[in-house]
Amino acid sequence: MKEIIAKGKSLDELRKNWAKKWECLPEELEMAILEKPGFVNKNWTVRITLRNSFPEKFGETRIVWDGMKYLIFPGDEVETVVPFPMAGKLKYHDKELFEEFKISKDESLEFYPVVNNGEFSWEIKVDENGERAIAKVTQERPGRFVLNEELTWKKKWFLERNVYWEDLPWCIIKPETEQLFRNALKEHGIVSGILPDFWEKVLNVDGTEEILIAEYRLPVESIHAVLEDFETRVNNDDQIRDRIDYFASKIHILEKDELVARRIPGREGIPGKDIFGKDIPVQKMKDFQLKALKNTYITEDGLEVRAACAGAPIRLKNYTYAIEEVYLHNKDVDLSTGSIEFPGDVIISKDVLDGFHVFSGGRINIKGLVSGAKLKAEGGMSIGSNVFNSHIAVGEKHYLRSRFLKKLSEMEERLNQFLDQLDMIQKTAAKTNISFKQLFRTVLEKKYNDITIKARELSNLTQVEDEEFFTREIITAVHTVKYFVAGIGPFEIKDNTYLVASLREIHKFLLDKGTIVPENVTFVAGYVQNSDIKCSGDFVCRSDIYNSNVRVEGNIKIYGACRGSSLVSENKIFAHELGSSEGGGNTVVRIPSTGHLTAEYCHPNVKIFIGKEYVPIEQTVRKLDIYIEKGKLWVDKIKWLDTNTENNKL
Repeated sequence: MKEIIAKGKSLDELRKNWAKKWECLPEELEMAILEKPGFVNKNWTVRITLRNSFPEKFGETRIVWDGMKYLIFPGDEVETVVPFPMAGKLKYHDKELFEEFKISKDESLEFYPVVNNGEFSWEIKVDENGERAIAKVTQERPGRFVLNEELTWKKKWFLERNVYWEDLPWCIIKPETEQLFRNALKEHGIVSGILPDFWEKVLNVDGTEEILIAEYRLPVESIHAVLEDFETRVNNDDQIRDRIDYFASKIHILEKDELVARRIPGREGIPGKDIFGKDIPVQKMKDFQLKALKNTYITEDGLEVRAACAGAPIRLKNYTYAIEEVYLHNKDVDLSTGSIEFPGDVIISKDVLDGFHVFSGGRINIKGLVSGAKLKAEGGMSIGSNVFNSHIAVGEKHYLRSRFLKKLSEMEERLNQFLDQLDMIQKTAAKTNISFKQLFRTVLEKKYNDITIKARELSNLTQVEDEEFFTREIITAVHTVKYFVAGIGPFEIKDNTYLVASLREIHKFLLDKGTIVPENVTFVAGYVQNSDIKCSGDFVCRSDIYNSNVRVEGNIKIYGACRGSSLVSENKIFAHELGSSEGGGNTVVRIPSTGHLTAEYCHPNVKIFIGKEYVPIEQTVRKLDIYIEKGKLWVDKIKWLDTNTENNKL
């Protein structure tokens, strides 16, 4: 069998030309029309088929196609035929049969195959809200049922097993069809949001499919300006915490130049548009401007408010901010408020209760009592009522610095003496077999064991975080000395190189820092009991002090009785009464050799140290006055008698 698709101006011309080429009769050619001449294409498009020649003898099978139907001669072998209505009409004796039937010999069948000429149509569906338009497009490819080239002949012949579906070329969609489609869109009012590639998708439909033709343009919503300030950050931090510490400080503190508030700029929205061309409005952007008041400033871009000093931020109305340098607390410091940590002055109008703390970079003024609390103030402190079971530090930074310098100076002196003596002994023992390590250990243990103690104390003091004071060099020097004079260091030392270098750094640090001038800080309190007090300035007790430890860099003034306590001052101490006539714990008083102790009354259970001198008090005395003048210890006192008084001067 031969077959070809050809084009020509007439069917007769095509039949004659191809009969000549294939050397057959024109009647032997079967022609199937695929496309008729049209406005654009003037030619016929046909399928030309040349099948086997008709058998000359009856009883043999043969097939004839005339362009519309098949003429089938089953032959002698076939007795019954089973139609296949889906593939087309099967007629026998001009009657269409649907069920199995018998056929006589030498009789023929007519088979009219189903031919689909294809379809291209659409239905436009428009959303009532104007959001989208969809076209239900149907495009079926042309095709037909065709008998197989090689038919299978059996006693019972099934048409279904001898046909197949043949796809024909797609229908050619005319260019003006697209314009017709667009006109249909306009008739539905669709003028906006038409997809640029919709026609290409329409042409690619195989069967029936819904194609999105137009879609509304979503509006871009306005982004409002957003405020982000210290309150926002505090709330976020509270949500992150797994548990709440009710004793912690709840005050939000900002350092100098730290962010107080930030305006995150917004953006105006862009209106949308539906497929009918109507605008979809958007909300207008909401904006605001930041304002800076006391102790704050606005950055050049106008987007941030920053702190001009350390303090507590406050927000006023209309996005206005300020920084408070003084924190005023008008109620108790308890579970409802938490502790207080503030870089400036703190004023508390009521009490500070057990378990809480108040830390201030300035002064603390407490009008109520303090019980079981921890107080720290760098600029001074005043407590209007009593103090119980509390730890108080006033000017702690200065106190620690002063203590460090004092001990460092003492260690420098002793370390210098130690190295000088070690050098002298080493020269004397140069001719002996005694190693430097043995000499070092022996001299250190016998005469300079205090260097080990001082090195450990200094090493502990450097653990305090004070970057403004401690340098990397002095920390290294202190730890180097500690390493070689304590622990296994004396067993590993080979020479004095590292100690000499450390001594040089210590001397340089002392020259650079000099003597720290005590800040003018004062701690004033009423009655004090079972408390620890450290102050870099003066301590004034308006009432009695019991079972407490007081260490100050300045003066101590106690206008009541001091019993069972320890008083250490680097200057002068005044007390109305020291100790107790009824016994009880000892009261210990320590002042330097340059200090001065004055007491209206002093009982025998008081131990007094001035410099390295111990002054015993054997009985109750009045007007006690102890000091050292020109290297001589003076103890002025009056014995406490009922009728007589006696002056004694040592």
